[in-house]
Amino acid sequence: PRFVRVVLGSRDGEYWQGAHGATFADWHLSLTHATPPLPPALPLPPAVPPTPPLDPSLASLTCGLLQQVTYMSGLHVDEVGFRRLQGVSGDSVLLGEPGGSAGAPFSLSRDDFLVGVRGVGGCGYVACWLEMRTSLGNTLTIGEMHAWHEDAFWSESGGYFDLTPPAGRGVLGLEWNTESAALGSDKQLKLVLGSCLASPPSVPSPPSPPPST
Repeated sequence: PRFVRVVLGSRDGEYWQGAHGATFADWHLSLTHATPPLPPALPLPPAVPPTPPLDPSLASLTCGLLQQVTYMSGLHVDEVGFRRLQGVSGDSVLLGEPGGSAGAPFSLSRDDFLVGVRGVGGCGYVACWLEMRTSLGNTLTIGEMHAWHEDAFWSESGGYFDLTPPAGRGVLGLEWNTESAALGSDKQLKLVLGSCLASPPSVPSPPSPPPST
């Protein structure tokens, strides 16, 4: 748009006083371009919200890579096997030799997975006893020796161990710890771990049937 500024002189007796002191008998207009007004200032953009701090509970997350634990035991743990979820690559883990009696398979899933394995190594077998804990609070105890003493006694024994997976890793099984200095019947165990990125996606729930009429 174009802007016009009108400048008029002031009258002094019979004459008109111009804007700059000049006198003239007839008044006239002085037309000039005026500076257009500045547009209103734009509002400042909103401040970027700070990155929220990491939830400390996320630091302890692991995942489910197994669907089943099988075992054979009596007084001690003779054999223990770990079957992987469908879609998790690799072979199942089997440790020990057949002996004792086969126990009922211990079922696991993506939502109910191993978060800890403790026990006492040695006794000439896979372990004197094992206890496995899951994310939903279920436990599996293998080996009758566990019932011989209270936990306080076992936790002070030389072969006691309590293994937990680090964040971002899931349990795939147990294996002998070849880096351990202990030999023979006192060989120590360690976790076989896999990346949680290998965890298969959840199977969607089937649609609910329509209400009966």
